[in-house]
Amino acid sequence: MKRFALVALMAIGFSFSQAQQTPVLVDVKWLKENISKPNLVILQVNALRLDYEKEHIAGARFLWPGWLAPDSPEGSYNAPDPAKATEILQGLAFRPTRTLYCATFENEVGPTARMFLTLEHLGLQGQVSFLNGGLEAWKKEGYPVTKELPAVKKGNFKAKPTGLLVDRFYVQDKLSTGASTIVDAA
Repeated sequence: MKRFALVALMAIGFSFSQAQQTPVLVDVKWLKENISKPNLVILQVNALRLDYEKEHIAGARFLWPGWLAPDSPEGSYNAPDPAKATEILQGLAFRPTRTLYCATFENEVGPTARMFLTLEHLGLQGQVSFLNGGLEAWKKEGYPVTKELPAVKKGNFKAKPTGLLVDRFYVQDKLSTGASTIVDAA
C-alpha cells in the first residue's frame, strides 16, 4: 500500500509537471542545503502530536491529517472546508509565496501523500514537495532532529479550492451520465 501511494503521488505529480514550480520529490541533501531559506516551510505529517514533539526537523510544523482531511459518516479523508483549512494553514504561518515540504514519519506515506494532494487542492499547486524518505532518511544521513517547537507568526494564506479533490456526489454524477469510467486500483 505504501509503495502504491508513493507511485500514485509520483504519477499525479507528473500530471502537474507543467504547473509545478518546485520539484514534486526532494531529497534530504537538497533540504539540508536549502533549509534556511525564508520562504520554506517543513510540515511533519503525523497521526500523533506526541511523535512530532519527540523529534522533528528543526523548524518543522506539526500537521495532523485530520485537520485537512476530516472523516465523516459519509466517508474518510474528505476535502476540508475552505474556511477551516484557511484557519489551520494560517496558524502554521502559511503565506501564498511559501514553498512547502511534507515529511513523513515512520514511513506513513499514505497520509503524507493525501496532505500533498490536499494542499495542492487548496491553492498551493506547484508549491508543495514530498521529502523522499521523510524524517527517517533525514536521520539516516546524520542530520539533527529536535524537540524544540518552532515559533511561527500567523500567515495570510487563503484557501482557494481548485477542484483537484472530488466527493462521492461528483463521482456518482459522472457515472450516471456514462461520461466517465472508474478504474479500481484495489
